[in-house]
Amino acid sequence: MRHTQPRHWQLGFALMCAAGLLTSCSSSDDDDNDDGPATSGPTDSQLVPDDDQVPSDTIDTDIGTVLVAGEPQGVLYTRPADEEKTNTCIDTCAENWPPLVTEVTTTDIHDPYDILDRGDGTSQWMFKGYPLYYYQGDANPTDTTGNAVNEAWYVARPDPFDSADTSLGETLVANGSTITAAGDPSLRNEFSRRTLYTFEDDTTEGQSSCNDACADNWPPVYADMGAVADSDYSLITRDDDTVQWAYKGDPLYFYIGDSVEGDIAGNDLPKWSVVLP
Repeated sequence: MRHTQPRHWQLGFALMCAAGLLTSCSSSDDDDNDDGPATSGPTDSQLVPDDDQVPSDTIDTDIGTVLVAGEPQGVLYTRPADEEKTNTCIDTCAENWPPLVTEVTTTDIHDPYDILDRGDGTSQWMFKGYPLYYYQGDANPTDTTGNAVNEAWYVARPDPFDSADTSLGETLVANGSTITAAGDPSLRNEFSRRTLYTFEDDTTEGQSSCNDACADNWPPVYADMGAVADSDYSLITRDDDTVQWAYKGDPLYFYIGDSVEGDIAGNDLPKWSVVLP
């Protein structure tokens, strides 16, 4: 069940300090993290979720599908500009961005999740190599006010891909909404479960040759700011500086002629092929 009542971060942080779960409870400055105090945020119960399992739960928000954890749930964030598997958020940063700590060992953990030793006696969940945090400015379960703070912090998102059965067998499809070329995280293509395609003319790895009218008919699968590549899924920069998802090096597209899950009308057109995972 989702709860919408405000949460009081001050009490939760005080409990964290008393328990010794943070490196420091000082108010000293930390680069890129003096984002201003918030009046509410995650409670102490969120910092160690009751079941303490892999934080794979998601919710749909105004800016798409994001990872959440805790009870009541809170949106999770990463700082992908950091070096992977490093703890750079301490002191004031950890006050504004409470880490998602855990007592789980690495025994049963698998990609894209892992555990980070914070160096202060606590461990923290990581997603795709980046530590996971709450943001104290989020007061409600679907708040994403920490997204793009300092152009460094972004909501943690699962890869927007899945597979589905079509007349050609199992094909790659979108999972959830994807951002549009405009770049506004709230402006999204509702192409969830639509078939994905690759283009034969994309002969240079990491580059798309489908622009202008081509891109109108074959919308690229744009990536949100802060998206993190994983396994076979990579990120490429288009000629207009937008970022697009690629699969095994091949840029991914929708076809405007498909309207529902299972449609593969684009596969009948020259040079275009559905993606078989």
